[in-house]
Amino acid sequence: MNKEIVEIITLSASLLAAGGTVYAALKSSVAASAASKSASISKEQFEHQKEQFEYQIEQFNYQISEREKTERPILTPLSREFEVQTDTIFRDWDSLDRRFNKIGHDNSAFNFEVFNTGNTFALDVKFSFELLDTETSVPELNDEHIKIEKRLEEEFYVEISENDEQSQLFSIEPFEHFFPLIESGKSREVNTHFYYILLNNIHLEYKTLIDVPKLKLIITYKDQHETQFTSIYILKMSDLQSYDNHLHSGRNSFELIEHDEFKKSEDPVKLSS
Repeated sequence: MNKEIVEIITLSASLLAAGGTVYAALKSSVAASAASKSASISKEQFEHQKEQFEYQIEQFNYQISEREKTERPILTPLSREFEVQTDTIFRDWDSLDRRFNKIGHDNSAFNFEVFNTGNTFALDVKFSFELLDTETSVPELNDEHIKIEKRLEEEFYVEISENDEQSQLFSIEPFEHFFPLIESGKSREVNTHFYYILLNNIHLEYKTLIDVPKLKLIITYKDQHETQFTSIYILKMSDLQSYDNHLHSGRNSFELIEHDEFKKSEDPVKLSS
């Protein structure tokens, strides 16, 4: 075999070997590209499925929250109209003259209803009252008709007299009422403290001397799941009208200023041995 033929054969073999290497490289490149594209598609599918799952969880939690709202107790104090004859500021709004007839405690006979408008019962219901703006609603007075003298001892007392009649001592302290249960669709009557009535009477009879008294009412209760609810209201007279012979009418209204919910921790309580 001559030299030219050997060279041709050798060149052909080299070309075939190189072609195989190129083909293998191209094949590997195509496979890698396909794998990369497949991985990209899988990642997109995963992200989409993740978003769908998170949306379903969010919707599920929302439905649970809405169901709990429809099942929870809701305590609402109801406004109540009144009419009072202030021939004496010591007259309770049930027309009882407190100068001569004592009912044996500090509560007024005048009350308002608290209605449970929710779908479940309320437990451990507490009503806490506190007089606001004491400087303007219980000022020191020495008027020709009425006198108010403050006595700040361990508690807040005021001594009040009208038209030089015998003075009476009244405590102006926060007070509470408690009910263990208020069922759904039921109401309870809550009495106000007589000092609230007395200060309102002073405003109705001697308007320029004291401001309209305001009570802060805090209602706390819980549901069957141990969720704690707190609502804060301002109670005061409104829509006032005055007539001859010391006759006045109006409404005791409630303004909601805050509402909070607190769920009891689900962590188990560890008891010491």
